[in-house]
Amino acid sequence: MKKKFTMSFIMTVLLFCFASCERRDGQDFYVENNSRYNIVLNWGGFPMDGPALTCFSGMNEREFLDDFVVKANTVKNLENIGNSITRKSPDTIYMYIYMREDVDNMSCEEFKAKNPYKKRYALTQTDAEAMGWTITYP
Repeated sequence: MKKKFTMSFIMTVLLFCFASCERRDGQDFYVENNSRYNIVLNWGGFPMDGPALTCFSGMNEREFLDDFVVKANTVKNLENIGNSITRKSPDTIYMYIYMREDVDNMSCEEFKAKNPYKKRYALTQTDAEAMGWTITYP
């Protein structure tokens, strides 16, 4: 009887630790760019209302395009944002949208000083679900 109880207890603990319903790997998250300009996304778990904390210079072009740029009049799936939101770590994801030409034409110092974002989002899982896991710009 003691062995049955111990096994039941272990299975219950494993179930709570590894079978959470809130964690959904592979959650799609779309950014729909309806503007005629290429936009650049920056996101993280903290607000950046002061100077921009990320300078995009120094990245190779392929990495930059794959990870951060949404071309004009296209939709891009950013699954890593969706996964971050569903894991609730952190609770809120802050997303900033910049114009690609600002990133290309400003020095890193000027970009940090001006922090020229065009749109800011603070998203929880509830917010993302209400938006259909899609942000539309503008």
